[in-house]
Amino acid sequence: MIFDKMKYVKVFLFLAIALSALSSVMYCSPVTNMTRDGEYYLMSGKYQDAIDIYTRAINLNQNDTEAYLGRGTAYEIMGYPHKALDDFNSAAALVPRDPGVYINRGVVHEVLGNYDAALKDYTVAITLDNKNASAFSHRGDVCMELGDSTQAFEDYRSAARLGHTESQNLLRSKGMTW
Repeated sequence: MIFDKMKYVKVFLFLAIALSALSSVMYCSPVTNMTRDGEYYLMSGKYQDAIDIYTRAINLNQNDTEAYLGRGTAYEIMGYPHKALDDFNSAAALVPRDPGVYINRGVVHEVLGNYDAALKDYTVAITLDNKNASAFSHRGDVCMELGDSTQAFEDYRSAARLGHTESQNLLRSKGMTW
């Protein structure tokens, strides 16, 4: 009988340890869960719901970069570029070495017609990641708006070499190679 009890105790201890390990892997903070919910709403086209949940996440943790980026994206899509810019500025302050933050902020600057600011953001993104085709393509668009077609096509060529399909198609339509 003692042998049987030891067997059950060992099995119980094994299960307790396994469940403890599993729960620590599966545990997510409330803010992380909110950020995931925000991503779901954003991808589902429920932008106001995304804004609401990201706002709750930010209220709980002002250092949640993903919440600022997600809410800024939702604001941008809903046509609130100034609010989006505020969120992207907050994200840039938190993670100044993330090229995606500068691309997002650059897009908003473009929407607002702040081409010089957009150009600076895309240039920072390229400096941080010179393999980012999107940054080159966006900077090319801004250079075209600013009348610098030479730099624009140089950026489009860089983007095309990195696999950016739209840049490849644009260059192809102009009879240009990359």
